[in-house]
Amino acid sequence: MYINLFFQQWDDEKYTNLGTMLFNNYTQALNIINTQTVALADAMKSLDLTVEDLRRLGEEEQKYFDTLSEEVPWDVHAMAYIEALQEWCSVYAQLDAASATFLNSTPANYQFVDLTSGPTSYSSDLLNTRKLET
Repeated sequence: MYINLFFQQWDDEKYTNLGTMLFNNYTQALNIINTQTVALADAMKSLDLTVEDLRRLGEEEQKYFDTLSEEVPWDVHAMAYIEALQEWCSVYAQLDAASATFLNSTPANYQFVDLTSGPTSYSSDLLNTRKLET
């Protein structure tokens, strides 16, 4: 019951606000017509526009807004491509950060071993490495 009352109140407020907005737009349009017709005529003259051009532009705008909700397939694919690129950049940045962290870190138990002069004994190095790993 309260939900029904809430939505009824909400609808009433929306219709009131819509009516107020339409009234304000109407009075603003009348004010513009009454006070700025000279400025409009001057602007039309400087832009070489006629009343017919304004009507045509209005029709083009209406056609544009009528088809605005319909996405062109090219736009859908372009947006998917852009989103994939953005995701790739994000993952690449994470990879770069992880790689830098890995390459710039030194384990806590790292022991530096001096190089021995002379021939290297790989078997003894292998033995030392295995001892350190266990």
